Amino acid sequence: MLHSLIDNAVIYSKTLEEHVGQLREVFWTLRDNQLYVKKEKCSFAQEEVLFLDHIIDKGKLRIDSTKIKVILE
Repeated sequence: MLHSLIDNAVIYSKTLEEHVGQLREVFWTLRDNQLYVKKEKCSFAQEEVLFLDHIIDKGKLRIDSTKIKVILE
């Protein structure tokens, strides 16, 4: 059986309750389509997330300051 893998996904929610509901829906959708995640690569209910060289914090996206420093130097 061939399994598919999604490399990166971010699920933003305003509340923890909303987050849990969205995660449940995403996991059921993945399962229904025979898609899977590696649990060791997952993190949940984070207030700040580094994602593709950007920081997602409180619903806002900004570039990781260490990347800007490298470009300026």
